[in-house]
Amino acid sequence: MIVVDRKPVEEIIGCVENCRKILILGCNECVTVCEAGREKEVGVLASSLLS
Repeated sequence: MIVVDRKPVEEIIGCVENCRKILILGCNECVTVCEAGREKEVGVLASSLLS
């Protein structure tokens, strides 16, 4: 069984705040059931990091 636990956006921002470039990658397989890695969630995360 695969379990996904989303990190808060603030925690992710803290992890990448000193990075010049990052890659946000999602998968359209098992994590889509948990609504954690589809194209929609990747887009939301990307837009949150750009703000």
